[in-house]
Amino acid sequence: MLVVVGVRALAAVMFPAGRGSLVHPWSGLEVDVEALQGAGHDVADAATTLRETVKSAGSGLAPAPRPGSTAVAAAQKAEKAWLADLQRLAGQVDDYGRTLTTASKDYRSTDQASADELRRGGSGVGR
Repeated sequence: MLVVVGVRALAAVMFPAGRGSLVHPWSGLEVDVEALQGAGHDVADAATTLRETVKSAGSGLAPAPRPGSTAVAAAQKAEKAWLADLQRLAGQVDDYGRTLTTASKDYRSTDQASADELRRGGSGVGR
């Protein structure tokens, strides 16, 4: 699911439909702010789903403890490591979603500030 969301989000940002896009006047860089914000929300939703999956899996991945069984002890150790890795991954995915959402807000506010500056007649150069 994360890969599909990531590819869809990346495609939406790279190839915007034209609505809500900000275009840099000299470089031609175009950012679809709504798509970027939507991608951030999709990624955050994926992080939530991942966290819920980790919680529902709980500690039922390894067999019950058996005295003297090295295989069960190894499985329990692997279970703890796996759950810790999934929780770490969920946190990283959530951070990435927040980064995308913040970037969309930053693009929008920077574009608005630049437009306001141009309306006031200043170029902003040398300030």
